[in-house]
Amino acid sequence: MKLKLSVVSVTLIILGLGAPPYHAVARAADDVIESFTVDVNGGLLIIPVTINGKEHPFAVDTGSTVAVFDSRLKPVLNATGDKVPVNGGEMVELYTCPTATVGRSKLKAGTWAISTDLADLRRQTGYNISGILGIGFLRGKLVQINFDAGKLTILKRGTHVVGQKIPLRVADDGLPLVDVDLPIVGTVPFLIDTGCCGFHNGFLSKPTFAALCRAKEIESYTGTTPTVSVLDGPVTTQMGLLTWQSVSGLKHCDQMYTLDNSYKSRNGLGLGYLSRYTMTIDFHNWELILEKGKWFDRAGPANQAGIDIVMNGGMPVVAWVDANGPGWMAGVRAGDRIVSIDGTDARDLKLDQIGDKLYWVRGGFSMTLLHAMEADSHEIRLLQKASARRATKLQ
Repeated sequence: MKLKLSVVSVTLIILGLGAPPYHAVARAADDVIESFTVDVNGGLLIIPVTINGKEHPFAVDTGSTVAVFDSRLKPVLNATGDKVPVNGGEMVELYTCPTATVGRSKLKAGTWAISTDLADLRRQTGYNISGILGIGFLRGKLVQINFDAGKLTILKRGTHVVGQKIPLRVADDGLPLVDVDLPIVGTVPFLIDTGCCGFHNGFLSKPTFAALCRAKEIESYTGTTPTVSVLDGPVTTQMGLLTWQSVSGLKHCDQMYTLDNSYKSRNGLGLGYLSRYTMTIDFHNWELILEKGKWFDRAGPANQAGIDIVMNGGMPVVAWVDANGPGWMAGVRAGDRIVSIDGTDARDLKLDQIGDKLYWVRGGFSMTLLHAMEADSHEIRLLQKASARRATKLQ
């Protein structure tokens, strides 16, 4: 058995835009099997999983082939005696967890599971996450994610869903792929990866990223940006601004992507892109249905503040600063701890909430910082001055 676990990115892309009106699709109660409240703006999709009568927060990840249980939950798992390679790396124990269910209808959480320490994922995202539900849970289901309403709903098969229907392909590891048109490269398959969170669109494989760079169709940023992998811990990678992309005629310009430098290195659409829609995935007929949401026309250029942020011990910390960016000019440096943002205590904010606060601000924002090795904090104000290209609206 070949398993794949998706990289969960925690990079924040900071810029300011308004929000157009939107239309949300209402659902009749008899169409719904289960419905859960989830993050509305690119954060991990967390739903409760019940194990032996107790609920645990799990992330729904269309880019993972199996369920992942935190090592704290290992006692509830049943060992199969088998080992499998993960991401082309080490052999890991394979388990089952027949008592793990989802919702009042007690949907089975999946057949196969592995166990690993998710402490890095908790530190980086700010979520007290206990596990991941992969394609084993989703297979055969009709799953709708309405980011505008903040709802993840499992619908009955045959339920009428509004939106543009796009055929999906099944990767060799059983994960969902959709065709995306790119400049120069042409049409290439992208993994639909709800385990990739943040405000960038997703990730590009090494060959795709390199080809786009050679053709000057992607503007690669200097320096590196932090990501966190379930099994490999924190890693760094590159980030770039892609000139345009199109999914079945739905075109967006100037979009942020990271380079996937993992073992398999593939292309993927993350929640930063998918949250522009009410998205329905039919895992029985392998079809993607997209209806434009309120953030469809969101410009996704770049980190105008020139700052990447990670969580450390419940406090956001600056991981990297662009030497040419407003953050650097204002005195922000790698290792600085963010005490507050626009007067809000940063310890009260999850990573995605920080992004939500900073992402849409017009005219700049203020931060109270504590430099490394210093006891006294100070306040700065960052002004967001985008270039003409980066301020361009999406088409």
